[in-house]
Amino acid sequence: MKPKQFEEYIDPLLTSKDYFCEKALEIQNKKNVKRAPAKRWNPEKMNRAVEKMWSGLIENIYGKLQWQVKGSTAEAWINFLQEGDFLENLNGSILEIEFE
Repeated sequence: MKPKQFEEYIDPLLTSKDYFCEKALEIQNKKNVKRAPAKRWNPEKMNRAVEKMWSGLIENIYGKLQWQVKGSTAEAWINFLQEGDFLENLNGSILEIEFE
């Protein structure tokens, strides 16, 4: 499974995405307030920054998992992700992320 396929597969399964994006937007808003008025980002750019943060998280997860999944097929990845409580644990871990 390639990174983009992984993101498309796992995105709807992670219930923690909304929470992550909400917290990431709070951080982006705090950063935006510190910018000079003329350099402040509009809401669209803020949302793109949040999406980039989410994609970065998913890429990081993919990078860590690619060494643990036996095989590169989509089926091998799906089997790995469905084993045990992986998705539940991942959701829990995402909910515990603290932003600085």
